[in-house]
Amino acid sequence: MQWHEVTVVEFESFLQTYPRPLEAQPPIYRKAIYRKWLDSSLGEWPDNVVAKRWLRGQCHGFQVRTNPEIT
Repeated sequence: MQWHEVTVVEFESFLQTYPRPLEAQPPIYRKAIYRKWLDSSLGEWPDNVVAKRWLRGQCHGFQVRTNPEIT
């Protein structure tokens, strides 16, 4: 599995089209500078993290994981 930097549009598209339910940590309603999305069907952390988003100063970062198991 590999992580890929993506744009905000690609990131939102990934989250919307992901084939299984995802859990955001910390929850979306909480303010956070770092958030990850978990797919519980992939096992325990860190193997179940499929997307990450963070903020450093004014810079936003978005990464999604590619995995042959995710279809």
